[in-house]
Amino acid sequence: MPPIVRANLKYDLPRTVREAQFSMPFAIAASLRFGSLDLSRLNAESLRDGGVVALMTRVTMQTGPMWDKPCMPARAPEGAHIRLTLRDGSYLEVFRDKARGSAADPLPASQVAEKFLACSAPVLGERRAAGLLAGLERLDSPVPLRDLLFGANTSGLR
Repeated sequence: MPPIVRANLKYDLPRTVREAQFSMPFAIAASLRFGSLDLSRLNAESLRDGGVVALMTRVTMQTGPMWDKPCMPARAPEGAHIRLTLRDGSYLEVFRDKARGSAADPLPASQVAEKFLACSAPVLGERRAAGLLAGLERLDSPVPLRDLLFGANTSGLR
């Protein structure tokens, strides 16, 4: 991976949820252990899970000469070359030049909405989060700021 990515994902064996947010070993281990990685897995329980811990110790991150080529910062600024070695010695390998969800490879609107609701509903409640999302989706048309922040039914607010 590029040196800047390695520097940002600096926690090989995170001890806190905050550290796990900046840990490629945690992301890979949790994805393998649970089948996917979302906010519901970013917690202390997942960090203590024996399977996650065991898998994290088997993840290594490296940077190398490939990332020193002049074309690489523009071609793959957040790229990664991944090799997953299986128990029988065979391996799966892939190169990804752009991070999924980045401006260069955006998520479909449905996945952005899903992600927004997953982040906002625990704080706002499902109904308010859905209302805020609907308001945000209407931003290309005229929408009063009061309606966006408080919902269309704001007659009781002053």
